[in-house]
Amino acid sequence: MPNTILLADDSMTIQKVVELTFTDRPEAIVAVGDGDEALARLDDAAPSLVVADVHMPGADGYRVCRETKLRRPGTPVLLLVGTFEPFDEEKAREAGADAHLTKPFDSQDLLSQIDQLLENAAAHATAVPAGAEAAAREPAFRGESVEPIPTVDELAAQAVALQSDALRSDALRSGALRSDTLQSDTLQSDTLQSDTLQSDTLQSAAAAASEVEPAPRAEIFAQPAPATPSVETGAATNGSAFQAL
Repeated sequence: MPNTILLADDSMTIQKVVELTFTDRPEAIVAVGDGDEALARLDDAAPSLVVADVHMPGADGYRVCRETKLRRPGTPVLLLVGTFEPFDEEKAREAGADAHLTKPFDSQDLLSQIDQLLENAAAHATAVPAGAEAAAREPAFRGESVEPIPTVDELAAQAVALQSDALRSDALRSGALRSDTLQSDTLQSDTLQSDTLQSDTLQSAAAAASEVEPAPRAEIFAQPAPATPSVETGAATNGSAFQAL
């Protein structure tokens, strides 16, 4: 299967030069005019190598390089920079650039750079699985077997599992906190209702007590005392009786 080269450069001249350079070669050239389009084509173009201009509209060459290394590990990136344009070697190194070429360039220099990068990538791709298989076949120290190196897919699955466990743990903690909050709110509500009932009972008792009217004190002392016979009255009566006789 022929290699695919993704070229990102806003110069139509550079695009034509590169396409003409690879006319008699098996590599397929996918040319785009800005960095955003280059990022959009990373997945469907599946390039074997990326050639990106450092200074172009949209995402610059450093970002295209960085995204390429993240989304397609092992894909070499060649940066293009104009003669009078600034080039940050430290930034290019941090982005993971494999090499850079100054424009205008000679077609043979471009071919040499790309051939070297493709060759290095192919050697690296074949060397890693071979080393992993050899390590799996060889016995370990003290006769123990060596576990095979996990693949990228296995590592990704492990990362997803860890994230899922973390989310479940967070959900359980959140549910426990909500349950404690609801119980606390319920207790507070019950306490408030109990206090309200006690207050209503006390108010009702006070109202009932205020409605009972005490007997007037004047009525207690208004009853007449029993009559006591008088000696003088009796004497007068007896006198009258004697006079009548």
